[in-house]
Amino acid sequence: MPDPAVNVGDIKYGYTPLHWACLGGHTDIVHLLLLLSKPDVHAVDSASNTPLHVAVLWQRYDILTLMLSQDSVKLDLKNRNKMTPLLLAVSGGHLGMIHTLISKRASINAVDGGGNNCMHLAVEKKVFHSEGEHLDILDEFCLKFSLSKKDRLSGTVVASYLAYQGANFYHKNSENVTPLDLIKNLHLKEQIQAFFPPPQLPCLICEDKEATVTFQPCEHTVMCEECCSKIKRKTCPQCRQPIAGKSGFDGSQADDQTTCTCTICMERRWNMVFECGHTTCKECGERLHKCHLCRKQIEKKIIIIKH
Repeated sequence: MPDPAVNVGDIKYGYTPLHWACLGGHTDIVHLLLLLSKPDVHAVDSASNTPLHVAVLWQRYDILTLMLSQDSVKLDLKNRNKMTPLLLAVSGGHLGMIHTLISKRASINAVDGGGNNCMHLAVEKKVFHSEGEHLDILDEFCLKFSLSKKDRLSGTVVASYLAYQGANFYHKNSENVTPLDLIKNLHLKEQIQAFFPPPQLPCLICEDKEATVTFQPCEHTVMCEECCSKIKRKTCPQCRQPIAGKSGFDGSQADDQTTCTCTICMERRWNMVFECGHTTCKECGERLHKCHLCRKQIEKKIIIIKH
């Protein structure tokens, strides 16, 4: 019968005995607690950290491995800062822990409170600690990107390893920044883009065909041509912003001539969008302070560059 006291947190930090054992690196005590006391492995402290979070924060690799031997341990619980143990491991630069968590199927696409995925965190890390983990694939990426062996533990190379495991170089955080945007070396960025091209996303409507139609001005590519031709949407199904125009991936316009033409001069093609979703050409729009159709005050004018 488990002792109820084993799950009681202290007054100051909310740590249970298992939290304290993980923090102190007491592998034998963690083993005994798991074996005899049957503690709640998902109990959280005052910062919403589970014992697994604590093991990562304090770099207790042996305890992490021991904790992960318990089939009941949930790998993707988030603390107060919306960090999973894997995100903490990447943020701390702990390659061995990262590899172990991924091998146990921790979510590679989890995001923190700022919408950052593991790639954002990895790219901004200068160097990772190997923790005795030698991954041959890091050497392969160094060779592929013409980097020296001393760069094998750099943030960009580890990010490439994470991308190989399924993470997304093109995921935008809450500030609309992708991990690729954080790479300053333009040549290296181009090499990574060539090796890890943007993922082909399925249509949000049928979830079968590839999404190929891009909406303007939000620039979301979320519907296939077939669904777009059958379903006449006025707003983007992803962000709900009014649709001012559509284009295919090959640059061919999916709008009819009326939609493409400025509604003021009726001569030039529209290339300016207001926040209300209505459009004009740049020449006509520059003279307006209120939308000519809905009469809303114009706070922002967006220029659309059409190729």
